[in-house]
Amino acid sequence: MYIDNKSTNHLSWSSQGTTGPTLSGFVAWFRVHLMNDTANRKFFYGPSCTFCSDSRVTVERNSLMMTP
Repeated sequence: MYIDNKSTNHLSWSSQGTTGPTLSGFVAWFRVHLMNDTANRKFFYGPSCTFCSDSRVTVERNSLMMTP
């Protein structure tokens, strides 16, 4: 999965805080893959993933990300 935060440059993502897509994405990704936190899978997986409908980002995914 590739997520491009549209409104940031090299460092400005850090000023968005924890509600910004960059930091919330980092935290959710690590929780899913390092802690087996299935509740955060909704951000990345399935046909209606949270980041897929977030207008602040552009998302590219392969077919492995389509199953919930």
